[in-house]
Amino acid sequence: MAAELSGSENSGSDAELSGSENSDEIRHEFRAFCAAVRRGDWEEAREFLTLHPNVITATDSWGTALHNATIFGHEQIVEELVQLMTEEQLEIKDGDGWTAFACAVRENIKMVECMVTKNKKLLGIAVEPLQRTPIVIAARNDQWDIVRYLYSLTPPQDLMPDKGIYGSELVRICLEAKQFGIQIEPGHSVNDFRINIQNQENEQGNRRNNTGYIVLNVNVGINRIRKLKLIHVRSRQILDFMCEVIKHLNDEELKDYYVSDAIVVAVENGIVDVVTSLCKARPELLLTIYKDGKSLFHYAVECRQEKVYSLLYGVRQRNLITTFIDDSDKSMLHCAGMLSPLATEKLDRIPGAALQMQRERQWYKGFGQTDK
Repeated sequence: MAAELSGSENSGSDAELSGSENSDEIRHEFRAFCAAVRRGDWEEAREFLTLHPNVITATDSWGTALHNATIFGHEQIVEELVQLMTEEQLEIKDGDGWTAFACAVRENIKMVECMVTKNKKLLGIAVEPLQRTPIVIAARNDQWDIVRYLYSLTPPQDLMPDKGIYGSELVRICLEAKQFGIQIEPGHSVNDFRINIQNQENEQGNRRNNTGYIVLNVNVGINRIRKLKLIHVRSRQILDFMCEVIKHLNDEELKDYYVSDAIVVAVENGIVDVVTSLCKARPELLLTIYKDGKSLFHYAVECRQEKVYSLLYGVRQRNLITTFIDDSDKSMLHCAGMLSPLATEKLDRIPGAALQMQRERQWYKGFGQTDK
């Protein structure tokens, strides 16, 4: 982690000291100062800072003293250093373009709160080589308490398209992690019931207690179903919103926003809702030729996604689509007779060679009905 954050592989490099304090003796003491910070020895570090206050902005291979304290998780030293530093000094980056704040959002909300309270500009400073702002870094590291905290402070305009890819990247990560700005906790009835279980064990013995735990497990299962339902509802709302935007894009924007890539991924994974919604918003996607000259129905056959392929029966241009030939001169019938890696992966889930063969024959025979 350290090497990724601040180039620690160059640990033998000299500290970059400014001004007149650049003697060999001070450089040696500075290295000892940074080592003390990494150890969490604030008393030793403070003594050196008292003698040489300007070195608070100097860097070693790990960055400034604040970078060092942050990376090694010393909350007290971070608080002390933040009090001594100006807002501008908190914005100093290490050799790899990371501020100490960007390092903190990977794992420590107390440090995050301490720094951003003093300088809210830190919220918008990106790690340029990675094109990631702090909130995106936190999301990529599954620090959702930090993400929610940063989101409450981040101006909405900083996540707009004209500011870069940060807003769309955050949405993408949240979708993948099924984080929709809601926090679903087990209901009070579950917690209360757990207490009741303990009382029943004391008063009525294990038989009643076991019955209670069965009911508790059912209750937990209901909460899980509720959570999945909410995730589906939120996902549906986001999909509907995106489709409204897609309706008004020109051809170049459709390409720039990777709409074609999105529908291919949806086909590969058999996500019918996404395929139908995108095609309703932009019907031409049904007739679009994708990578290697394939239609989305070619991909559906290759991946053995029968639910996606069955959409073909409701398409008016069915006869036209079934005649499409890809860049290898293969029709959908050819795809049905071949096993792609994705088809093999799905077929492997069916137990037994006989059932697998039956399944493949059903796919092949199904193409006799597409032109009826």
